[in-house]
Amino acid sequence: ELSIISPLGTTLAVARWTPHNAQLLQGQKVQDFASIEDLTLQLTGAALPLPALLAWLDVDGPTVPGWQLNAESPSSGRRVFAKRDTPLPALQLTLLLDPP
Repeated sequence: ELSIISPLGTTLAVARWTPHNAQLLQGQKVQDFASIEDLTLQLTGAALPLPALLAWLDVDGPTVPGWQLNAESPSSGRRVFAKRDTPLPALQLTLLLDPP
């Protein structure tokens, strides 16, 4: 499960998935998808490697074709910068995590 929270602490969306399906909850609206890639394609316009993104939160891998990763772990929390140039559309993600 992945919760997308605004800077003010409001839950914007919740994504849940299994190897067989995915679900997006936005307020009272629930959408079902065949896969997490289909969900992220609908949500962002690009299929995201969500399992790899979640792994990037803790470590610097795994490698995903078409993506460049730069991560740092300062005392203020983890920062992950991920950029995809191919396939189009180009995409840039910045993930900021507070320290535990």
